[in-house]
Amino acid sequence: MPGAQGVQIEDVDLPDSLDPGDSATARIDMTNTSNFINPWNANRCNEGNNYGLLVEGVLVGPDGEEFVGDTVCAKQHDIVASYEATSEVTFEAPERDGTHRYDAFVRMAETGEESSRLSESVDVYGDSGDAPEEAPDDAGEGPGSDDLAWPTGGESGVQTRIQAAAAIALLFGGMYVAGQLFDIQLGGGA
Repeated sequence: MPGAQGVQIEDVDLPDSLDPGDSATARIDMTNTSNFINPWNANRCNEGNNYGLLVEGVLVGPDGEEFVGDTVCAKQHDIVASYEATSEVTFEAPERDGTHRYDAFVRMAETGEESSRLSESVDVYGDSGDAPEEAPDDAGEGPGSDDLAWPTGGESGVQTRIQAAAAIALLFGGMYVAGQLFDIQLGGGA
């Protein structure tokens, strides 16, 4: 289901990386697309002169543990504005290194109905030497296709030359087929 009583999750913001066991805060943004909220709705709230629905952001960790965030009043949509609400969720990183997936959703505070989910990943590394190496900024630069790296020698140079030869073969094959089609269209054949 895309939303719980009209409240949809819009975005989840997590830190890119954490140390094992670190505590951090995630932001779960949501929008209430409802134009009307029944006065007897168990989740109904009043914020200023606009009604809304009581919701909480939920973050599900890589081992299935749930971290529940702030309960907020997601104001209903009106003719001139669509309101957003944010629930902040405090969570802990796993104790083991690696890239870990977190699922986020919005839950109605009183009835427990859930929205659809969004996923984000967090890198957890205890030692900076364990973090994956980033590719150099100049990798893949040079003339030609962006898919082919400029030959630099070594194994990557051999692989690049094979890729370049395959690209040239495809180019000539494409030109041959185009030439055949061109002849058929002009010659008309008898």
